[in-house]
Amino acid sequence: MKVPENLARRTITAIFFGLVMIGSMLSGIWFFGLVMLGVSIIALLEFYSLVSQTGLRPQVFPGSFFGLSVFLVIVFTASGIIPLPWIWIVLCTPISIFITELFRNQAYPFQNAGVTILGIIYVTVPFSLLTLLHGYGSKAGCGNSGWLVLSLFIILWVFDSFAYFTGSALGKRKLFERISPKKTWEGIAGGMIFGLLTAWILSSIFTSIALMHWIAISLIIMTFGTLGDLAESMLKRSVGVKDSGNLLPGHGGILDRFDAMLFAAPLLYLYMRFLI
Repeated sequence: MKVPENLARRTITAIFFGLVMIGSMLSGIWFFGLVMLGVSIIALLEFYSLVSQTGLRPQVFPGSFFGLSVFLVIVFTASGIIPLPWIWIVLCTPISIFITELFRNQAYPFQNAGVTILGIIYVTVPFSLLTLLHGYGSKAGCGNSGWLVLSLFIILWVFDSFAYFTGSALGKRKLFERISPKKTWEGIAGGMIFGLLTAWILSSIFTSIALMHWIAISLIIMTFGTLGDLAESMLKRSVGVKDSGNLLPGHGGILDRFDAMLFAAPLLYLYMRFLI
């Protein structure tokens, strides 16, 4: 039987992308951080491209430059490599964006500056915090620090997969039909059951993190991951596109692959930073 071309392309892309991501997670924090830096810039460019289709004109080059700076400052200050006062660069970024807008002579200047800054907050900051989560693995007793980040993604992947399968088989009540017509409450419930089961399994492997923490972590990932998915769907629906980009054949863009973690990563970082 001939395999459909689209299925073959999706499968090859998924395997390649999965291997790259897992390999970077299990490598040292600096290699993982480098990968996340590159991914964040691509995702930011995708965001600016989507927003541009609404008629606004975000500052693509300045926004990317400041996004790069914000990422590095957050990671380096949190890691103790540079002094904490450097974090002021992050706070000065909005001012710089507005000053730049003064010289562009574009329509809707405040909206242009606003979406430029929003892209950095929405995309760059979560990726930088995801990088910092990598470093908490060894502190939390997970051996290779990358195992913690990989575990977070495993919970997300299991949740997404079983939410899809359960929703396809049993889904009747729409979760948010206006934004994502295919998502159902039954699918979310099925995904959460298997996501919690995955958290329980992980708690038996990485016993240094208590079961109650694994449950809380999984609930954060599944709840805010779903909200992140819906938020990106809202953005794509507002500009009338199916995917954020075409970098990953058959899977869309980088934003499509990380939309859930963009909302979950900040909450996970705060939970790991202050409660574990």
